[in-house]
Amino acid sequence: IAMSYGHTYVAQISLGANPMAAIKALKEAESYDGPSLVICYAPCANHGIKGGLANSMKQEKMAVECGYFPIFRYDPRLVKEGKPGLQIDMAEPDYTKFRDFVMTETRFSQLPRVNPSEAEELLTKSENYAKARWERIKKFGL
Repeated sequence: IAMSYGHTYVAQISLGANPMAAIKALKEAESYDGPSLVICYAPCANHGIKGGLANSMKQEKMAVECGYFPIFRYDPRLVKEGKPGLQIDMAEPDYTKFRDFVMTETRFSQLPRVNPSEAEELLTKSENYAKARWERIKKFGL
């Protein structure tokens, strides 16, 4: 939503997936003379990562690779220069890894046990939402 205003710097970053892009985004956001919004994927203890938070950087990388958390930067200054404002800082997601990723976190892996009748539908919807988010982000860059 913030990107659609056209005057807000927006970035989604992940240190575990692309540390250089994360640093670049923070520098760009700080230097931007206007509102900036930086969203960082940061696993916490409540995610219930298998192996604990010692694996958080690996978890961040997996989240980006499977399309759960796309990383990008939108800089309105580039638009004023006639350049595309959106820069995607990741490869095309590999959705075959999506289910493996979500099942590494307790908040998702409990679903088949807690709600077996709905689990498959909910996990499929989550993957489909991730795909739709990615497509919307790519279209914004056109």
